[in-house]
Amino acid sequence: LFPPRTIVRRTDSANETDQRRKRLRRRTMIYGLLSCE
Repeated sequence: LFPPRTIVRRTDSANETDQRRKRLRRRTMIYGLLSCE
């Protein structure tokens, strides 16, 4: 799922994943609203 570059670059993957989770949540919520319409 994740490109090897980011894994090699980022040792603090915990923060990365947290930010990605928030982004994914926002995206899913937006897509949900769009699909509901």
